[in-house]
Amino acid sequence: MIKRGWFVIPILCSMSSVAEEANVPASTQAAYNSIALWVGSGTTNQDWLEGSNASFFEVEGGHLYSSNVLVNMNYSAQFFHPDSYTVRVDRALLSAGYRYALHEKLDVYAFYGLGGFREEERQKSTDTKLNSEKGLLRGGKVGFYYFATDKLSVQIEGEFTRSDWVDEDNAKLSVAYQWGERFGSSAFYKYRDAGKDYINEAGISLKWVY
Repeated sequence: MIKRGWFVIPILCSMSSVAEEANVPASTQAAYNSIALWVGSGTTNQDWLEGSNASFFEVEGGHLYSSNVLVNMNYSAQFFHPDSYTVRVDRALLSAGYRYALHEKLDVYAFYGLGGFREEERQKSTDTKLNSEKGLLRGGKVGFYYFATDKLSVQIEGEFTRSDWVDEDNAKLSVAYQWGERFGSSAFYKYRDAGKDYINEAGISLKWVY
């Protein structure tokens, strides 16, 4: 009887999580229970990588485990295009977080995660590898969601990442619209600060809500 009782515990925990999540507004659930593709481009400052064009894509999956506990998985690839060579930086992070409703229309959230990065430089003319390194990545972010309507939301987010290759402190402003129960899109501006160097980026994202 005792052994059988152990099977009941995860079921009860799952039922509790579902019940708590049911109390969260649909617009809030759509912000966290989603898979999103972000695509953007911009330019570096003149003293960094010859003022080159920079582009990136990012795949992000989030889950609202209960009414407040969050899980986030993130993979991004960033590309720099100086005249004679290219730089690619891949990052992957697994994060846990927490959200708190300041108001029925205003959320604050925070994440912290660990992962890894890989940086590679290649000659454009010959595709010869010039440099490559990889290592541990850690990062965190704090942000706000303002749910203006059931479909329209505004996100402000500050983020940091730390690695042996470069440390970044980023700020993002995003305006999102939920076109239906499952699909949404957004436009965003992002400022990446890497010490004395920086990137101004803009782009769009597509989101699927599950």
